[in-house]
Amino acid sequence: MKLLKIKKSFPVAVAALLFVAFTGCTSVASLADKKDTVGSIKKLAKMLIKDSSNQEAADVFNELYNREMSNKMYIVQTSSSEVLDSFASSQGASSVEAALKSIASAIPDRTSSKNQTTVIDDSSVKETINRLRELKNTYRDLTEIQSAVKPMPETIGSVQTYYVEKYTNNFNNGWTTAADALGDFYVKCGDAMMPAKTPYEISNIIGVYQKAEHEYLTQSKISSVRNTIYNLYMNKGDAFITLVKQEIPEIPKKDSAINIRNFANSVIEEARQATDAYTQALSYKSFDSKAKEAQKEAYYYSGLAYLTGAQNLPSKGFAETGTWPVYAEGQFGYGNTLDYKDARDKQKDARALAVKYGRGDGVGYYCCQLDYDLPTKHVTITYNRDGKEQTVNGEDFYSMDKLDQSSYGGMGADAFILWGNDFDYRVNGKSQLWSTGLVGEVVTYTYKKDADGTIRAYNSYGKEIYTFTTADNGETYVYKSDIKMDYTFKKY
Repeated sequence: MKLLKIKKSFPVAVAALLFVAFTGCTSVASLADKKDTVGSIKKLAKMLIKDSSNQEAADVFNELYNREMSNKMYIVQTSSSEVLDSFASSQGASSVEAALKSIASAIPDRTSSKNQTTVIDDSSVKETINRLRELKNTYRDLTEIQSAVKPMPETIGSVQTYYVEKYTNNFNNGWTTAADALGDFYVKCGDAMMPAKTPYEISNIIGVYQKAEHEYLTQSKISSVRNTIYNLYMNKGDAFITLVKQEIPEIPKKDSAINIRNFANSVIEEARQATDAYTQALSYKSFDSKAKEAQKEAYYYSGLAYLTGAQNLPSKGFAETGTWPVYAEGQFGYGNTLDYKDARDKQKDARALAVKYGRGDGVGYYCCQLDYDLPTKHVTITYNRDGKEQTVNGEDFYSMDKLDQSSYGGMGADAFILWGNDFDYRVNGKSQLWSTGLVGEVVTYTYKKDADGTIRAYNSYGKEIYTFTTADNGETYVYKSDIKMDYTFKKY
């Protein structure tokens, strides 16, 4: 082992440090940082490159450099493979893999959502990780120290001079080897816990592989473990979305409003976990079409969980009744989710529910009156907010005989919602999305509001299909249909 050749005794070097500390030479003394000796050596090296005769700097550098090189060279006498062999031997196993498998099998109830214990929580594994990390960090320090020392002059100091011994060891290669050994060990820790049975267990294992990703220095190894992490995130998302699909139909079946809310909340959380998992997968493969489609599906079911919960809660008594439709609207509209299944229609259902409870960014109008002419008389039917008939030409609808009720019933319940630049015309609570006859194609509505308050609704081909006029600054609107019926709409 090479050491710095010193031309003065160690006590003299200590005396130099004390001299520096007590004579006001703080510019040099401040560099002797016990917490960052490597940084101190690098700073002193720069100082001595500029002025190799600086005696105070030479004295401090000599003491620090000698001590640190001696300590660190001692540490790297042990190789990563020796550390790993020692670990396997301490476990009575024939290999590192066998030792880790044994530790993993001893972890109780690994599939529980509350159990976050992994192989790396074992004390012997922790000790091995610490020893491998010490090797990695020591080789890194040696690399940085020798990089700083390389351009220094061969001798430093003026009154007392020192010969600067420069090491030719390939510390950088040692750094990479030690880093990869640590990364490999983390990967083996993750492998020992595979296969995972629940999404919660997958979450725990992902964290182990991510530690490997952080430790590696070799790009091919980084790429390999990133691919593993991507696949695990996809598996996690798939596991959660499977649960969500199974549980959404069970939400309305709960025996009380509180149980509906609580169960829906758990389904919503699982859906959130799925969307998060696919989002994380995309962070590892940003253009992956499989992950993008899975994310779209997850946002759809997340919205459906919110909407189903809201639709089955009572109108009063729960804050979620109003907030969940707004959340559902956002989930259905995330990214390209509107293209998935009936997300566009479900989003409009969520908007209608949000508007009903005075939430969100929309404004809703319901048909409060319908006017049309029969051969012998003019008919005026009034409706409440729920689309129920109230009167026919002033007569209470429910006091009429069954024949008249049949004649005038079921003609109302129209409504429309304005939400951003979207116009949603609804009949009996359902959004009117017209098919164009092309498979899978749906005409959607947009609208614009004229200066006088008139609303003009257009289909996706730019054709004007509805015109609503107002005489009271938007409180009510009148739509004169092409079948000679006049619909009067009032703001919710």
